[in-house]
Amino acid sequence: MRKGVKINRPRKSKISVNTMVKLYHGGLSVKKIAELAELYRATVVTYLARRGIKLRSKSESNILRRGKYGKGYRIKKGYRVLRLPFHPDADADGYVKEHRIIIEWHLGRFLRKDEDVHHINEDKLDNRIENLELVSRSKHMSIHMKKLREAYKKCCGR
Repeated sequence: MRKGVKINRPRKSKISVNTMVKLYHGGLSVKKIAELAELYRATVVTYLARRGIKLRSKSESNILRRGKYGKGYRIKKGYRVLRLPFHPDADADGYVKEHRIIIEWHLGRFLRKDEDVHHINEDKLDNRIENLELVSRSKHMSIHMKKLREAYKKCCGR
């Protein structure tokens, strides 16, 4: 081997191939999965093809990406939601809260039913990872009840 010549070795993916398959079935695009895994799109396509996954057509991808309304997201009850009809936590309309998706990407797994995501600064649209905290359902309720009690004491002096 000559000096200074680099051999292209396969990169180590940040997420497993099984997770890639789950994310793709959950509605994520190949481009987004590639960004998450820090791989080339062609590599992700190859991994999916080896698993026998049929890639979505362009029209199917556009529906998933933009949704029916063209923005790619909607606001429901103050939260930004994404249209991911194949996601395990999708509601009846096929939408999932964006902050749950972000935490799932960060953890590399789907959230369990007993796990909640808490917005530290209480801004429902601020979905930066540093503003999100994974907590149990009961812990999440106690955080908000404590703040309600404090506000009540301030307001009513008891």
